[in-house]
Amino acid sequence: MLGKWIQRGLLAGMALLVAAAIGPGCAEPESSLFIRHVVVIQPPDCAARAEPDGLFIQEGLVDVALRDEYQAVLLVGNQLVPRGSQDQVRTETSRIALQNATVRIEDVNGNVLSDYQVPIAGFVDQSLGIEPGYGLASLPLIDSRAIAAVRASLAKGASRRLISFVKVTGKTLGDSEVTSGEFQFIVKACNGCLIQFPPEADDPSLDGPDCLAPVETNNLNNATLPCLLGQDAVIDCRFCNSREACQRP
Repeated sequence: MLGKWIQRGLLAGMALLVAAAIGPGCAEPESSLFIRHVVVIQPPDCAARAEPDGLFIQEGLVDVALRDEYQAVLLVGNQLVPRGSQDQVRTETSRIALQNATVRIEDVNGNVLSDYQVPIAGFVDQSLGIEPGYGLASLPLIDSRAIAAVRASLAKGASRRLISFVKVTGKTLGDSEVTSGEFQFIVKACNGCLIQFPPEADDPSLDGPDCLAPVETNNLNNATLPCLLGQDAVIDCRFCNSREACQRP
């Protein structure tokens, strides 16, 4: 009987030691830093804002006829609590400077198309009360290697879904490394789907539909260009008709 009490006491003591080692200030490894979503970037300013309630993209779209990668701006959150103190003249160490991102790209069948690490720049403030602090990170979620693999097998007008798995890593001002959990984002890759061919772009002197009307007949003064050509927004063929994909539908 006494042996059982000693055993229970030892187990309880070990649990207390583990809890003390972890400590209330030590968050789970992948919960301190997290990726919330992909930020919408809109013309005319094409500026990304670190706003958790701002517009976000649920699924990306990239036209392989126009673009070699899918570039995204991630909204990154920091749940570390403030540690600075004016009374004790102690500096704040919970802010995080972002350093790199690791990305793995798969098709819907689980085949890995690309796997890489890229440097990133960004700064994420500490949590304010119960609300996380937020910052931005820009990086390619689909790289040129994956786009090239898809382009080689994608007929005009066809599309394929790709899945990007990404983690971001940074260092606190206290020199502790933190890494986010894995964020999953779907991008549909298509061939020619984002190019529009309006009737006024057609040259009537040529057979068949085209985008080769003389420049003087093109009235594009009030048209708005997408922030990123070939990504998430359609483009008038007259803005890109130096490319073969934009010359004829």
